[in-house]
Amino acid sequence: MENEEQINRKFMFWLMWGIFSVSVIIYGVVIYILSSVETQAENVDVSILKNIFYVLSLMSAFVSVFVVDIFFKRKLNMPKQNETNETLSEDEILQLYFPYFLKKIMFAVSIASFGFVLAIMSNDGMNIYLPFGVFSILILLLNIPKLDNLAN
Repeated sequence: MENEEQINRKFMFWLMWGIFSVSVIIYGVVIYILSSVETQAENVDVSILKNIFYVLSLMSAFVSVFVVDIFFKRKLNMPKQNETNETLSEDEILQLYFPYFLKKIMFAVSIASFGFVLAIMSNDGMNIYLPFGVFSILILLLNIPKLDNLAN
């Protein structure tokens, strides 16, 4: 049976995931509102920057989905100094996983940030932001908190 501290810790995972997910939607709303305003800046060519941000987005997705988990598994399997080979409790594993989880969702949201910057710089805001925003949401969905069986 879970104690109150474990329940609160699991709630924090979902809360952080939810906040970061909503931020991607807020970026889209801001771009939508800005694109409907009549006063637009001079059209800036963002094609080179767009290609760079596409590559950075793919790298962020890869790190978010695969690399962070590799580092977590390594940390989880490291022997503790000055202790015997005791297995970690679920609460200790959750506590150990939290910074890794934050990194996963931060990398996922960075994809939307790239699109947000490009959309602000160009006159074609929503069309530029949409692929980045959707890709970010997909990566966030892949990173939904799966807190059971973290040790496996």
